[in-house]
Amino acid sequence: MIELKNVSTYRLLQSLSVPDDERKIKLFNALIMHKIYDYQRLSKFIELKPVKDLDYNYLTNFLNRVIKKVSSANELGIEPKLYPTKGYTDKFLEHTDEEAKIGDLIINNFLNRRCSCLQLSNASCSIADIKHLLSHTTPTGENAATYLIGVGSSMPKKLHDAVEFYEQQIERQANEALFKNVNLFNYDLQEKDAAMVNTPDPFYEILEYILDSGYSMGKPISEPLKAELKSIINKAKNGQHDYRLVHILEIIRNYVTLGEIQHGIIKTKAINRFIK
Repeated sequence: MIELKNVSTYRLLQSLSVPDDERKIKLFNALIMHKIYDYQRLSKFIELKPVKDLDYNYLTNFLNRVIKKVSSANELGIEPKLYPTKGYTDKFLEHTDEEAKIGDLIINNFLNRRCSCLQLSNASCSIADIKHLLSHTTPTGENAATYLIGVGSSMPKKLHDAVEFYEQQIERQANEALFKNVNLFNYDLQEKDAAMVNTPDPFYEILEYILDSGYSMGKPISEPLKAELKSIINKAKNGQHDYRLVHILEIIRNYVTLGEIQHGIIKTKAINRFIK
C-alpha cells in the first residue's frame, strides 16, 4: 500500500523552482526550509500554515491531485517500489552525500570510455537527492528516481547498487581520514593521484588483472572491450598512457583509499571490488 509519507514532493518542488515567478519561489523556499520532502509532511504543513502570505491553495490543489492518484493506485493493489540503501554506521558521514554528485557513481561498466547520459543529464543531482528518490515513490507507485531524466523503471535498482557501492567507499575513506567533517569522497585526492603514479602495481598489471578475470562490476567483459583493454595495456607497457587509461584509473582511484594505493591495489585485493 502506498502512503503519503512514501510519495516524494520532488515533482512539486521542481514545478515551484521558477526564477521569474515570485509566488512560486516563495513557496519553494518555504518548503525547503521546512524540509517538506513527502506529502504527509506537506499535508501537515498546510494544516499548520506556519508561514504567512503563502499560496496554500496552490499546495492544497497539488496535494489533492496526488491523494487522488495514490487512492487509484491503492485500489489497483500497486505496491510502492522503494529502494532504500544500507546507509552508514555513523550518520555523521551523510554530510558527504550533499556534496557528492551522481557523476561520482559507477552506474555502468567503468571500463567503457563514455560517461553515462544519465549522469550528464542530471549532473547537479547530489547523492543525498538520489537516496531520497530511491526511498520514495511517485503517486502511482513507481520509484521516485524515475523523475530523473533518462531513468526508466529498470534503472532504480542499478542506481541503488551504485549508491551502496559508493557508501562502502565513504566508510573506507572515513576509516583512514584524519578529518571527517569534509567531503570524504574527495578526501586525499591529490595524495591519491601522486600515489597512483608510484603504486607498487604498474598500471598495465591492474588492467591485466581485470582482463584475466573476465569480469567487470559483476558482468562478463565483451570481446570488443577485451580487445580495447589489450590495446590500452600494450600502450601502457610502452609508456603510452592515453585518455582511456586515464579515465579507468581515475575511477579506480575514486573507489580505493590512499592506503590501498600505497600498499598496492592488487596486493591488498582492493581491485577485486571492481570485479565481483
